[in-house]
Amino acid sequence: MKRRSLLALLVAASGCNALLGIEAGEYDPPRDVQRDVPRDAPSGDDDDDVTPNDAGAGVVRPEVMDGGVAVLATDMAIDAITVGATHVFWTNRRSRTISRAPIGGGETEAFVESTENSLGATIVAKDGAVYFLRAGVHRCPESACAATGPERVVPPPASIFTVAGPGATYARGSGLYHCPVLPCAGSDVQIAEGGARIIWSITSTSDEAVWASSVADGPLTIFARDLSRASPERVVSPPQDAGTLGVFALSVADAWLVFSTTDGLYQTQLGGAGPNHRLADGDIRSFVVRGGQIYYTDTTHGAVLVRPLETPSSPASVLAAEQPNAHALAIGPDRTLYWAVTDDAGSRLVRLVRQ
Repeated sequence: MKRRSLLALLVAASGCNALLGIEAGEYDPPRDVQRDVPRDAPSGDDDDDVTPNDAGAGVVRPEVMDGGVAVLATDMAIDAITVGATHVFWTNRRSRTISRAPIGGGETEAFVESTENSLGATIVAKDGAVYFLRAGVHRCPESACAATGPERVVPPPASIFTVAGPGATYARGSGLYHCPVLPCAGSDVQIAEGGARIIWSITSTSDEAVWASSVADGPLTIFARDLSRASPERVVSPPQDAGTLGVFALSVADAWLVFSTTDGLYQTQLGGAGPNHRLADGDIRSFVVRGGQIYYTDTTHGAVLVRPLETPSSPASVLAAEQPNAHALAIGPDRTLYWAVTDDAGSRLVRLVRQ
């Protein structure tokens, strides 16, 4: 099996410096980080190495790079990723398009063409359909969208709950949660589900925000609302040093609430019974909790890491280093990880493959 070196690939593709791979002595891992990959780390199928097309071409076949990552697609910008049964989907808010590529690699296709309507960053694959925001919540079957066009979703009252701002949609169980209007407007609106409660955070720019901090320069507050109650309940306030940096993601797993900011990754017991555990320093743009593990991207250090959920004091393990501006982490049904990397040449959709 032939493996091209990372430098040779990128010189041929875009003339940029090395993008992917782990080079000894070049990566300074975050604190409490181990370099080994856990045995239960997600894996992908083995791929035969082939010569990829030039950057921006319609077909980018997966080539295993140093460090165990494979490039599936290129785009000028990738904002969010979701994984369906057979394809990986991603949004490009700059071109207002949604594209897809086969999980195993192959031709990149336009899934939703550009329109005059703005495109939200969030995209969710659920039950054979892809949900996204474009002047309201829309969906298309995973199999195709261009032929019939997106279908506008108008969920019944039992399935919609105003906890997310414009640009955020959350699908879980039988519910699709979305807030298209005030008082949910704000930046960095994130939502998660914990039992019978919906948990959300909003960075407020006005003292009129109902479920957010009252002043723009105040600490961000994560709230929880019981679906049968009218008023929100405070769950936890991030530390002051993370107060105005924005909450990028929330997740509820068992009794834990995990959230990330530009200042780091945090974990606390749901209900505020324990302290905030700061799991990692740096700009943590995205994470996924699955199978008792927290997988996350560290934009500051250019890495993708994993750490155990139940033991916050345990060190993290590096799954992939030299991942510039890693973000938009997603996980497939088989626990294969996908994320985006971005440099001056554009964005690349990559996946973690078997080591």
